[in-house]
Amino acid sequence: MAIKLDMSKAYDRVKWGFLEAMLRKSGFSERWISLLMAYVKSISYSVFVNGTPGDTIIPSRGLRQRDPLSQYLFLLCAEGLSSLLQQAELNGRIKGVVVTRGGIRINHILFADDCVVFCSARIEEWFNLMSILQQYELASGQTINKQKTSLLFSSNTGTASKEFIIQHAHGVSCDNYNKYLGLPTVVGRSKYNTFKSLKEKFWRRINSCKTSSLSATSNEILIKSVLQAIPAYTMSLYRLPETLLKEIESLLAKFWWSHKKEGRGIHWRSWTRLGDPKTNGGLGFRDLQSFNRAMLAKQILHP
Repeated sequence: MAIKLDMSKAYDRVKWGFLEAMLRKSGFSERWISLLMAYVKSISYSVFVNGTPGDTIIPSRGLRQRDPLSQYLFLLCAEGLSSLLQQAELNGRIKGVVVTRGGIRINHILFADDCVVFCSARIEEWFNLMSILQQYELASGQTINKQKTSLLFSSNTGTASKEFIIQHAHGVSCDNYNKYLGLPTVVGRSKYNTFKSLKEKFWRRINSCKTSSLSATSNEILIKSVLQAIPAYTMSLYRLPETLLKEIESLLAKFWWSHKKEGRGIHWRSWTRLGDPKTNGGLGFRDLQSFNRAMLAKQILHP
């Protein structure tokens, strides 16, 4: 069972006392902690009413979201949840998953305020997990947004356990866990259907970019710097179907030869020849299949 957690107003709800305790627990010196907390507590608010500022409001929690330092401070706070989950794993309260036989168990993956927790779909572990999350909420001041929190069960989950957990989920969405960090969480038998949203993203971007005012040089830069960069993140982790990549290249070819929204334009040269270096008469457009293989090869060279 996988639970994708969504924290409501994550940065705004962080208690300053919890942040200070996490800094002290992490081993920072008292002078450094006092400087950081003086910086965090220096914020104040004032509400304008009819153009006149009202009384000054001094908050007791929250981090500045656009401040570069706040991201690191929030990660220190998130370590509190990570430590609770790891301790529960050691005590046998929850049981994570293993990727390979005999491998290390993983009970959660965490990226800032995006967290996915893995545990067995058993009633006891569900209550243990809820107890851990309540403990973290009380300590940190954060609150889980149940409307955006998702549950995903494996195909081996028993019907009785699944129905019981759904009954006690209290508004948590079930079997609606589609993406995590912009990537699909489950890749079915048809990779084309899983990643066809990339083609739709290309189509939307191309339709928004088509204009007769751009020169050929501008369209070349647009294709190389914007359009061909769209699938780069996905290609670094998955090998996309050849059919899908050919369809995307077909969209790019139509965009190159027809800069206006009406009309298809004449394709004077194949897209493969346009991918040749400029010294060989091409324009150096990226071959998506070769680029996909190169991105996956980086995982082998730099594990």
